[in-house]
Formats: sequence, C-alpha cells, structure tokens
Amino acid sequence: IDIIARVCQSQRPAGGWPYPRYHPDRDVYLSIVIPAYNEAQRLPSFLQDVKAYVDACEFSCEVLVVDDGSSDDTAARVEAIQGNFPELKLLRQVPNQGKGRAVQRGVLAAKGYYILFSDADGATPIGEADRLLAAVAKGSEIAIGSRRQSDSDVERERKGVRALMGMFFYAFVNVLAVPRIKDTQCGFKLFRRDVAHHIFQALNEGGWAFDVEILYRAQLASCDIREVPVNWREIEGSKVDPMKDAIRMLMAVFRIRRHLAGYMKASLLAHVSTDEK
Repeated sequence: IDIIARVCQSQRPAGGWPYPRYHPDRDVYLSIVIPAYNEAQRLPSFLQDVKAYVDACEFSCEVLVVDDGSSDDTAARVEAIQGNFPELKLLRQVPNQGKGRAVQRGVLAAKGYYILFSDADGATPIGEADRLLAAVAKGSEIAIGSRRQSDSDVERERKGVRALMGMFFYAFVNVLAVPRIKDTQCGFKLFRRDVAHHIFQALNEGGWAFDVEILYRAQLASCDIREVPVNWREIEGSKVDPMKDAIRMLMAVFRIRRHLAGYMKASLLAHVSTDEK
C-alpha cells in the first residue's frame, strides 16, 4: 500500500506541481548561480555581461558566485566588482570540491523564485536566460539550455573531438539514464526554487556528472523538463579532458543508477513549505 501511495504521489498532476505565486514586494525573481574554479581570467568579463543583463531586467535578481577553492585570484576579482554590483554575492568553499558541489552550494543558498546556474566562461550568453524563463512560464518546472536542439536564430560552435565524444556520451546517457534529453551537459539550466532545492539537497555526484544526476532525479519525480535551444560558443581554457572525463562520466552514470535505484518522489512537490507560502 505504501509503494502504491508513493507511486501515485509521484505522478505529475494536471497543470503541473503546485507552487506559490511570486510576490514582487518580497521575493527575488531570479537567482543566477555561477560556479568558479580558477576563473580569474574568464569570469570578470562574463560578470560584466551579467551586470548589464541584471541592470536591464524589470524584475529583481541576485548573482551568487561560488569560488570552489580557487588557487588564483578569482575571489579577489569578484570582490573588486562587487562595489558597483550590489546584487553580486561571493560564496567560498575550501578546499576545491568539484563543480557539482559548487553549484549545489549556490543553489541551496539562492532565494530566487527561479534559479539559474551558468558556467563561468560565458559560453552561453546570459541573455539566453530569457528563453528559459519563457519556457518555465508555460508551466515547466525546469528549462535547460541545449546545444543540440536547433532553431533558426540560434548559433553554436562546437567541433573536433569534443563534438564527437559528445555524440557518443549523449547516446549512452539517453539509453541508461535520461531518455529524450539531447544535451544533459550544457551549463545553463533553470529551475523553480522548490524543485531545485529538493533535487540538489541530496546530490551524490560532486563532479561533472552532477548534471545527469539532477536530470535523472527530476525525471523520476515526473517534473516537466523543457529543453531549449540556446546560443553557445566554445571558450578557450576549458578544464574538461575529453577522453579522461568521458570515461569518468560513463562510470558515474552507473553510480547514479545504483544510488537512485529505489528513489521515489513521495511528497516531493505536493506540499509547499510554510516559508514559501
């Protein structure tokens, strides 16, 4: 009986999971979480773009940079910008714990009605957030940027061994973990806060594979995930090793399936906590 009840609770209700209304007088509308590890060279330029976006927004924003134990002057560069960017906050974690842990730290600290995480290199322009916000406005709980979905006004630059490895990896992940999602690894994803906090609370994967885990959890929870084509370009200085990280990622897929073999949503989104009413 308990299993039947939990399965029933995990089915998406008509119209989507309930969520309280946005209150402009008390709520931050959008939180932008940016994980950063040794990004002193690339991050400042992206933060200037983020500031321009935030300044132009008609809704309230906060920006959280999570310095993941950087050994360069990433934190100092962020602090130098904060004086002219009041919405910008710096969170630090030491030692380096991996991209997944940095995103988790920022997401759980975020107060926005919606929470976006974006890579520090600015490969996806911050203005693409508008595409994702439009998607969740139609009732989805999650909108993810995609480099593999096509659209007439979208451009992306990816070539060589990274593109080839990506094709094989996504085929593997689609079969074993997250079917129907063409691009799990684009570092540009938007969540409703209740969904984000629940999914990230018990994150197991602290490295690059965390994207697969959160989407795997979201699908098991019957969340509506909208994949949205976004502009994207490859930025020099990537820390991803196509061969080594591909092997690590494939091993991680099996770990994710093992860890979440009995995962059920239970009352994941059926009840809104009192602090969100």
